[in-house]
Amino acid sequence: MKKFLKSQGIFLLLLIIFLVFLTGIIQALNLKVRVKVKTANVRIKPDITSTIITKVHMGTILESEGKFGKWYHVTLPPDENGFSISGYMHASTMEVAEKIIEVPKEEKPTELKKIPEVKRERPPTAEHQYSRKITMDPQKKIAYKIGGGISLPTGEWSDDSNIGFGGNGRVIYKVATQVDLMGGLDFNYFTGKENDYSLTRLIFSGAVRYNFKGKTAFFAEGGFSLFHDIFKYKTVDYSETQDNIGIMFGGGIVLSKIEVAGYYYNVEVEDENLNMLTFACSYRF
Repeated sequence: MKKFLKSQGIFLLLLIIFLVFLTGIIQALNLKVRVKVKTANVRIKPDITSTIITKVHMGTILESEGKFGKWYHVTLPPDENGFSISGYMHASTMEVAEKIIEVPKEEKPTELKKIPEVKRERPPTAEHQYSRKITMDPQKKIAYKIGGGISLPTGEWSDDSNIGFGGNGRVIYKVATQVDLMGGLDFNYFTGKENDYSLTRLIFSGAVRYNFKGKTAFFAEGGFSLFHDIFKYKTVDYSETQDNIGIMFGGGIVLSKIEVAGYYYNVEVEDENLNMLTFACSYRF
């Protein structure tokens, strides 16, 4: 009788330990966690030296499949294309927002499978997934762009000049969420319709850009420019240079890292306007 009671007591003790362990597993597998610091890193592996996939901001609530040591395994919400990624976040940056306790099914519990290091349909990009496609990464202060396009002469010299071509390069400095300061160099080349002259124009510009809110990244831009013009007359073997100050303004749209824009340049040269309209396509990095 004593042996029977002893065996029954051991069985009940093991059963209680099993139920407590099972409840802990269920709770650990069903969590919603909240970011409690200003910016938290999501890493590929539960290691402080592991590669950073992306960053999330304070207050963001994420689904977690469990806590492993000092790391939560989390899944980020899908982006507008339906892609999602998962990774690890250190427990010091998180707090439990909600526990979802499920009633275990009446079947033999299965062994907890090893969770893969990372699940994603595509490699993470440098651009923050939750950011609107604005002109540059919100975490990035300085960016650059380079590109080229065509220029249409307007005003008094449009009857004598052909359509020109050129290139541009810019440095972009973010001063506010929607405001950028820009500076750089444009190069333009024109020929006369009678092929009797050529004009090489270098434009040093400084401008302010305003990025509009919304899903489509429109922008408007304006500023001052210094024009350095080099005229070469082929028929008389004569050339001259002129420096003038003018204004520029325009706008466009940013498609991921490609920028499509149009600008109007206004400049007066010895009482004659040499205005032009430029359409350019640039790559940002």
